[in-house]
Amino acid sequence: ALDETPVVQAVEARIAGTAGLELNHLAPLRIVRSASNQGLCNRGCGPKSAYVCLSERDEVFFFRLGLRLQLQRGDLLMWPNQDWSTDQPLEDLRTCRVHVPAAGSDSQEAERSIGLDAFFHDTPIRQQQKLRKFVPDDKSNIFAVQPDVAK
Repeated sequence: ALDETPVVQAVEARIAGTAGLELNHLAPLRIVRSASNQGLCNRGCGPKSAYVCLSERDEVFFFRLGLRLQLQRGDLLMWPNQDWSTDQPLEDLRTCRVHVPAAGSDSQEAERSIGLDAFFHDTPIRQQQKLRKFVPDDKSNIFAVQPDVAK
């Protein structure tokens, strides 16, 4: 949830300040298990993304840039998601990443590393998101109906 506790508020404010963007554009922070497979790391949408290493160590590889970074607990990695080399911002796919397993371990090790994902939207979204209410599945009265393909 947005600014759920004083600690979350402080972390959100620090990430927004580091990005040089307004807090109103920051999506809710998410604790994630890092992926070692291409396409499974969420880059978010909008101008910037960030990742905070919560594990003892983590290694991030931006495979389209050929850039590999080693992180320690508490390190913040922030990058632009948009290419502004033209008049219109374009999604910058060079920022796709994977998390590299530690030397001598299998790919499952990287998937066990934990981090904090953050990304910024192009527009202020916080006020809209604060209006949302969580409804558990058993209270939602929404049921997925599978089509009968046997007919």
